[in-house]
Amino acid sequence: MQGVAERDAMRPLDSIETALLGLEAIRHVVRDALDQQSPGEHDARMLLGELEEALPRVGRRELATLLGTSERSIQRALASTAPVEPSRRLIVVARLVALLRRGWTPEGIVAWFERPRPELGERSVLDTLDDAALERDIFDLARHGRAQHGS
Repeated sequence: MQGVAERDAMRPLDSIETALLGLEAIRHVVRDALDQQSPGEHDARMLLGELEEALPRVGRRELATLLGTSERSIQRALASTAPVEPSRRLIVVARLVALLRRGWTPEGIVAWFERPRPELGERSVLDTLDDAALERDIFDLARHGRAQHGS
């Protein structure tokens, strides 16, 4: 810390504050990277189980809507005895839920997906999930929402 304070001898606390803000930004990047990666991303069964655990009051019908699939497809994947390859959308939804779950209720997370966004041309995240070109924008929205409402 002494080296940081020497950068601006007239305002040592400002130098320290700048360094701490930089470290906090790094902490957020690392936290988001860790939260965003699920160890079960290679198996749809594991991701679906994680989603059901993270969204306990969200029914399979709502989950199927988020995933762009049917309740029956979810049921089949969960009942499978062999690993099931997850869809890109399932991976994206699982990562988004992991980012949002500390700052929102399960119902709030579902509402977050459904709300029209000016950043997405007044479309909802749900309407844009299959557009890979918007994926970074969607994750930025999730991080921004989490910064306002949670950890």
